[in-house]
Amino acid sequence: EHINKQSTRIAQLRKEAENETSEITQNNKELQRSIQELELTLESKNKEIEEIRSALDKKHQSLVVANDQLKEELQMAKEHLQKVYLENSQIANDKKRVIDDLRQQLEVAQLELKDLSTLQEELKNEKAKDTKLQQKLESLQSELHLEKAQAQLYK
Repeated sequence: EHINKQSTRIAQLRKEAENETSEITQNNKELQRSIQELELTLESKNKEIEEIRSALDKKHQSLVVANDQLKEELQMAKEHLQKVYLENSQIANDKKRVIDDLRQQLEVAQLELKDLSTLQEELKNEKAKDTKLQQKLESLQSELHLEKAQAQLYK
């Protein structure tokens, strides 16, 4: 009976071992399937990551090119602004010089005008003197003419 019990116990343990082996085998199959699915998912995700990385690299390259272009345009704009600044400075200096020249010419013209005014006044005074002298001359000529006529009468 003891052997029977042990035989039964062994058969029962064998049955349990077979069940567990079957369960382990089933679990292993499910794990294998899950691993394959995960590997496929991982592969798919790696491809997506690679595509994203490639797109990012392309975008980075286009940004580098755009940045270089902007730097170049900025440099050209700076050079243009420097040129315009220098031209404007030159124009401002030229205008200042012209204004200074015109100011000097105005001062000279004002002095000349003053001199002309003085000369006109002197001319007016001289004409007045000439007129008086002319009148005196005419008066003296009349007197001389009268004296000549008287002298002829006395002769």
